[in-house]
Amino acid sequence: MSDMIRLHDLRFQVCHGVLEHERRVAQEFAVDVTVSLDLGAAGQSDRIQDTVNYSDVADVVAGVMQGPSKKLIESLAESICDEVLGNWPVSTVRVRVRKMAPPLKLVAGWVEVELERHA
Repeated sequence: MSDMIRLHDLRFQVCHGVLEHERRVAQEFAVDVTVSLDLGAAGQSDRIQDTVNYSDVADVVAGVMQGPSKKLIESLAESICDEVLGNWPVSTVRVRVRKMAPPLKLVAGWVEVELERHA
């Protein structure tokens, strides 16, 4: 499937991480989501009912990110995949979760997990 809807760089200040202080002090996370589905009907009809409303996908991502604290970004990404696949008729979902300031002992950018799941 080559038709896709992408949400880039959704930002959250939330408490997730292995270390105890990460679960108490909010940190910045970023999430990208790509869903694959046939967008031909929506392109022809110009009706929201014929596609996946990206605003609804963003709400699902927010629900996971702002939900109960998780230790691993892998678990956050898996939960987002599960929610998207469970709510819309998409063939594939790809999720990237980035922790923007990981607790490393050196100067670093972010750490990222990327998962791809199929219906």
